[in-house]
Amino acid sequence: PAVVREFKYSSKNYLGYASSVKWRDDGDNLYDARGDYQYSSTEDLIQGKGTNKRVIRRTQRVYNRFHLQLEETVTQSGKTVRNITKYHDRTNVRFDNQPANFQLPSEFEISWSDTSIRNGGRSEVTLTEYDDCGNVRKKVSPTGIVEVFEYYPVGISDGCPADVFGEQRWLKSKTLRPAP
Repeated sequence: PAVVREFKYSSKNYLGYASSVKWRDDGDNLYDARGDYQYSSTEDLIQGKGTNKRVIRRTQRVYNRFHLQLEETVTQSGKTVRNITKYHDRTNVRFDNQPANFQLPSEFEISWSDTSIRNGGRSEVTLTEYDDCGNVRKKVSPTGIVEVFEYYPVGISDGCPADVFGEQRWLKSKTLRPAP
């Protein structure tokens, strides 16, 4: 049987419709949007035609004003996987004034559910902190294990040569702390 993908989009979109931002031709207008502007899409995987047409999988995605995916929900055969990602961005702060690490995830939650099983769901959360260079500083896994990362400073240090690009990126140590 034929399988087709159909897409639907929210009235708000990646161009910034209904954001109250004045249109410019020289950049991404949505970067100037304030507040909690979000847009979304729905992708249906459809099998069959006419009266035999049915959605066999639906994927819904939500994005923020910086085009970062906030949520993805996939539903198929009564089962759902939902990913929610939070970032280091600051609400009501212009793109130019966001922290250097604002496009990196600070919290990632994944959840699973099954409508055929009573209380048939669970979720896991991973927390991550970064420095301004994008280096992972701390990661807390769903199990409670904490990873702490330390990097050599810019320049020559403790036998580590200076980075040719003048960036802090060479890992000095990684510490694992067991779950409490």
